[in-house]
Amino acid sequence: MDRLDRVEKAARKLIEHFGGQKATARALCVSQPTVSNLQHGKHGASAELALCAEFVADGVVRAVDLCPKLAQLFCDVDQQKMLEVQQAS
Repeated sequence: MDRLDRVEKAARKLIEHFGGQKATARALCVSQPTVSNLQHGKHGASAELALCAEFVADGVVRAVDLCPKLAQLFCDVDQQKMLEVQQAS
């Protein structure tokens, strides 16, 4: 699945959870166009917005699904841990 497809899918779940783009924007303290851009895959969320969304929506969406950069960061950390474990063996 393409990263922006994940963003769009997560944004739709978030919007459904809050009951619309305007309600989602209010809950996340952002503008409605920001929510619309997420829903239409124009860009991913910032790390801060993605983490806020996961928290405010009680885990309905994961931050890594809204922010592809977070997903890459966690992937890099997981790979580093694997290398450290392999080297320690």
